[in-house]
Amino acid sequence: MLGIFYSSKDPEKFGKNCGEEKRTIPYVQLVIVLIGLGASFWTYLLHLQLKAQLGSPLICDVNETLNCSKIIGSAQGEFFNIPLGIWGMSYWLIGLSLVYFLKFSQASFRYIVFWRMLVSSVGFLFALVLIYISYFILNGICEFCSVVQACCILYFIASFISYKRMDKNSVYYALSLDFYKLVGSVVIAFIIPLMIFAATNTFLYEYYKKNIEQNSASKEGPIASQTSVLPLPFLDNEDVDFSLGDDNAPVDLIEFTDFECPFCQLLHEKLQELKPLIDKGMIKIYFRNWPLSYHQYATTLAIAARCAGWQNKFWEFANWSFKTAKQFAEDPKKKEKAFSDHGIISQAKLIKLNLVDFEACLQDPKMLAKIKKDSSDAALLGGEGTPFLLVNGIQYEGDWLNPDELKNDILKIINKKRKK
Repeated sequence: MLGIFYSSKDPEKFGKNCGEEKRTIPYVQLVIVLIGLGASFWTYLLHLQLKAQLGSPLICDVNETLNCSKIIGSAQGEFFNIPLGIWGMSYWLIGLSLVYFLKFSQASFRYIVFWRMLVSSVGFLFALVLIYISYFILNGICEFCSVVQACCILYFIASFISYKRMDKNSVYYALSLDFYKLVGSVVIAFIIPLMIFAATNTFLYEYYKKNIEQNSASKEGPIASQTSVLPLPFLDNEDVDFSLGDDNAPVDLIEFTDFECPFCQLLHEKLQELKPLIDKGMIKIYFRNWPLSYHQYATTLAIAARCAGWQNKFWEFANWSFKTAKQFAEDPKKKEKAFSDHGIISQAKLIKLNLVDFEACLQDPKMLAKIKKDSSDAALLGGEGTPFLLVNGIQYEGDWLNPDELKNDILKIINKKRKK
């Protein structure tokens, strides 16, 4: 049995050994539990935001290291296809039920302390595992995840202190009814977040997705609200950008993009519809990178694409990167597999790259320096998010989602040049 049960109808005969003088709410543990519950709920919302590919990052996406999205958006961000935030909510609701259990049962203080110690130990062990994964496998820190993990550790310490201070002569006591109350409260606490997940997952996902479509001027959406005349980025032989089209084309189109950005994927598809103008020598398209910090694989893909480019396979690799990121946008495990070191090398092999040269290129610090320079240039040129599109040095403000409108605007520029 999981407890020693006395069927006596008069538990008061156990006197002080039942811990009646300690039947108060442990407020320190209550605060820890509530903070852990709130942080877990927030990580769940962040998970949904990432799943929907909403452009604006949360405040916890500070840089490549302090990056909630990097951790929660990884394959380890789910367990049995359920976000860890939901599992965290279940855990803390169980903890909350144990905080208040003395108030609605006749179980002894020692009985409750035992269960708190058991539950807090499980949370402590899981916290250590998640800390290891975060710091040593994913090489990142999720601030809200860290709050949850810290709460698990503090909850364990508080429970351990209660256990050590407990009168060792006190009785481990609970009526059978108390045991059933405990099991019932644990089951309810466990199920409620799963029900919330089932009820809100689709709704909140659609809400975030709708937000993407409506907020076209968001950080990762089309930039259409500003007017700026910008100089063409300096392109020299040592800082070459991969391009398509005739060097003498009257129109230079420069795209700053992120392989994991959904709008960038869409722009890439739309630009391919301009191929007839490229083939006629009317447009030259330059590709520049602007990987956003909260996209886990964007920088790696940018470097790999440039390395493929040095073997004249840039566009093949870029097309694969965009297509794969879009295909697995809602499946982090498959996405992680595709964009792992092994997955990238497999793709390089598939498009017949020299793997020795390719792998050496991936380690060349000049590659990362070029990506950082692209990102810096985009910011200096007035870019506020991806995709950032320039037409002859002028930030494009038209509806690039409509290739006919973009084509007409380009033709207008060509006609003006011809008249001159």
